[in-house]
Amino acid sequence: VAVSQERPSEWRLFRLWNFSREPKAFEIRPPLDAHVSLTATAFRADFRRETGARAQKGV
Repeated sequence: VAVSQERPSEWRLFRLWNFSREPKAFEIRPPLDAHVSLTATAFRADFRRETGARAQKGV
């Protein structure tokens, strides 16, 4: 959110859904809080460590 406020001309929020059947999309430009209600949440995603043959092949 801070980056969208600092550089609004370089920032967009896109949502894509129903991609395999009938793709739909929309775009929101800053200021985000003028368009959506913002709720702070935390997400974390880590890559799993690959071991063995898969890691050696780069898969």
